Parts: sequence; C-alpha cells; structure tokens
Amino acid sequence: VPIQLRLADADHLEDETCQRMTIDDQPSAMIELRDVSRSYGSEVVVAPLNWKLDQGKTYVLLGPSGCGKSTILRMMIGLVPPSTGEI
Repeated sequence: VPIQLRLADADHLEDETCQRMTIDDQPSAMIELRDVSRSYGSEVVVAPLNWKLDQGKTYVLLGPSGCGKSTILRMMIGLVPPSTGEI
C-alpha cells in the first residue's frame, strides 16, 4: 500500500481545505496529471492521481521521505515516464 501524499494549493494550507490525491476544481490548467501513477516492477511508488496546476499559483507537495514527491516532479518534467495515465 503506497504512503499517502497530500497535494495542496498553497493558499489553503492553513485552513485545512487541501484535498488528498486530487485537486481538480481549477478553471484552466497549465499542467494536468490524469490518472498518473508510477511503478517499479511490482512496487507502486505513486498511486494513481489527478492534479491540475494553474499558471501563476503556488503548489506544495507534502509527505514523508519515500512517498513519491520527487517521482511526481520527475514525471512532470519528463525525466521519468508515468506507468499509467498522461501528463
């Protein structure tokens, strides 16, 4: 079972409105991850997630060491291909 990761719009960190594994209510995305996951062999390192990032906003990836934060960023910039989904 993958470790839970929190994806949040930085404007909502203080008021507890950030959602787990998806932020998909943004009007227009600069980058969009749709059902993106990453596995190495049988080990799932990033569970399927959906995330839209708007231009001009600040976002934060929060989670413990080894939960997939760097892997998500590497997929977003094209260094690592997702196992499923599209960016």
